[in-house]
Formats: sequence, C-alpha cells, structure tokens
Amino acid sequence: MKSLIKYPEIETDMLRALIEGLHDRELRYSCTDLYDAGLRDEHELAEAIRHANHTLFCAGLNPQHYIKPIFVTNIENGDTYHDWKMSQTGFLLVFLSANESNKLFNRYKIEIIDRLNNYIRFQLLG
Repeated sequence: MKSLIKYPEIETDMLRALIEGLHDRELRYSCTDLYDAGLRDEHELAEAIRHANHTLFCAGLNPQHYIKPIFVTNIENGDTYHDWKMSQTGFLLVFLSANESNKLFNRYKIEIIDRLNNYIRFQLLG
C-alpha cells in the first residue's frame, strides 16, 4: 500500500490564491455600471446586493466569486469609499433584485427578461 503525500501548506495557499485570482478576473462590473443603468438609490443598491449574496449562498455558491466588496481611494483628494466588483452573473442578480422606480431602469429589466424568454423559446423550438 502506498502512503499518502502531504503537501506543504504553502502550495495549498498558492493554489488557493490562483483560484481566487481566476475568479477575480471575472469581476468586471462595479456599482458605477448599476448607476449608469438607472439604479440611483444607495439604500436600494445595498438591499439588492444583500439579496443577491443571499441567493448565491442559498444556491451553494461562494458569493465572493460573483460579488466582492472593495475599497477605492480617490487619488486627487484621498477620500476612500466602499464599492463592489461583480461578475456578469453577480451584476445581473443585483440588477434584477433591485426595486428601483426609475422608468429607464425598469425598461432594462423588461429587456433582459424578453431576451431570456426569446432564448428559452429558441431552445425549446430550436
């Protein structure tokens, strides 16, 4: 019988950092993208992020692979503020979780749902 090989902790840490780096590479969206889409209410944004994180967690996924908190510093004045980086999936979860009353924002929501319906229809008939 062969014995088990125990790898040093450092290799495990390096592998973990590599995997996190691969996930971080997918985090291409930020709150600015949500503001541009019409989500202006900061309280509603916080609730939508909380709801999206809860959805990911309940689905057995690591929320930080989809939505990750970051801090950004303005170089000109030194102010630091809280932001979020999101993958496309995380962005859409936050977007669809928001209850914004802005007309443009809600039109975007309908457009996303229409595209999803067309995709489903194409898959079923196609």
